[in-house]
Amino acid sequence: MAGGKWLAQNKVRPGAYINFESVPAPASNVGARGIMTMPVELGWGPEKELVRLYSTDLLDGRSLPLIGLSAFDMDSLIFREALSSAYLCLMYRINAGGQKAIGNLGDLKITARYTGKRGNDIMAAIFQNERDNTLLDVVTYLSGRERNRQAVPPSGEGLVDNDYVDFDMPDGATLKASAGKLLSGGDDGVVLPADYADYFDAIEPQIWNTMALPVENPIIKANALTFISNRRDKTGRKSQIVLTGYNNANFEGVISVDQGYINQAGEDVLPTIFTATVAGMTAGAEINESNTFRQLTNAVEIINPIKAQDVEAALLAGKFVLTRRQDGGIVVEQDINTYHRFTPYKDYAFSKNRVIRVLDDIGNQVKTRFENAYIGKVDNNETGRQVFRTDIISYMSELQSIGAIQNFDPDNDVKTKQGMAIDAVVADLWIQPVDSMEKLYMQVYCSSNDAAQTDRGNR
Repeated sequence: MAGGKWLAQNKVRPGAYINFESVPAPASNVGARGIMTMPVELGWGPEKELVRLYSTDLLDGRSLPLIGLSAFDMDSLIFREALSSAYLCLMYRINAGGQKAIGNLGDLKITARYTGKRGNDIMAAIFQNERDNTLLDVVTYLSGRERNRQAVPPSGEGLVDNDYVDFDMPDGATLKASAGKLLSGGDDGVVLPADYADYFDAIEPQIWNTMALPVENPIIKANALTFISNRRDKTGRKSQIVLTGYNNANFEGVISVDQGYINQAGEDVLPTIFTATVAGMTAGAEINESNTFRQLTNAVEIINPIKAQDVEAALLAGKFVLTRRQDGGIVVEQDINTYHRFTPYKDYAFSKNRVIRVLDDIGNQVKTRFENAYIGKVDNNETGRQVFRTDIISYMSELQSIGAIQNFDPDNDVKTKQGMAIDAVVADLWIQPVDSMEKLYMQVYCSSNDAAQTDRGNR
């Protein structure tokens, strides 16, 4: 934690510099947050498709048919990290070209629903039904736990595929009781750089707040920068992306991490996995909330720790940094992105992710409102433009009521006018985003006589 003496109010690191929080949640028409996305190499699930994975799915087991994992599987670490703060992950299985695990129980052929090695953990068995001796139970297991049971006659009539396997039996064949047998031959397939281009194409039209890209390949990261730049600046879809070791992006749409942590279970949240952690907490943060000094309550050690004397330089270089608080807790030092080469047109405020969340919400919400309610529907005359102006004022007032912006003047801070073309509208908006307290500059006066106490009133 930073601290100590101060002579001028020029500190970079958050902290209390001493010489010697509940805000209301955004209302319904403020942009909803909490959606992150990431491409992941998996041993189960549909190949190269977006899958909606909710945080509750990991706990109640509904994630098993989707990714072959639940919160209680060690291999689910990256999903647990992503969904510890976000409520929804748009997951994309990036690897393709694998093999499905297969097996046979007599004449019954059993094929894993998806390609991948996780299919090798599936077992099928056929038992005599305990209540009706004319029926047989066809049971599907995953990692030794029953996931599906169907009572059918020996002819197999009525046997249907389930979330884990497909069944196939030749005409005229019959089922017979058979001990459990593991499927085999499942293979995960491979990942090619071009697969990430397919992922970007798939995720581009979707609504999401933050992407994690858990890769080290510099070419893929460069392509990701191009993708997020185009998404923000050309299509107007405001989102951010978390990459490893990419602070030179110098762009408010990119957050760069070099660290990770060891959790209480002894698992290593490596920098690539930590991209999911940061993407989740960034997506899950409200527009009136900062992640500065947010504690990682499950962390016990920092991977790639930074010495105290080097933290300031890391922040100035646009790095998202983990440090230890004075009481030993591991925290986010400052909620910043990679933008660090400031200009008169884009100053320090653009490096703060809370500010970016406000600006992004304005960009996304005004775009959506204009497209849904005004394009092709409202006359481009003074009356129509005043209706649009009133809509913006209502939205800005709501942002001010939740502490996202301040000092908004509805009479002077929104202007609309006719554009150069007959169908064009020009809108000017002045706002002042609110950031969280990060730096305390405090002077303590200590005295030992009455004269000094009297003198304080003259200061």
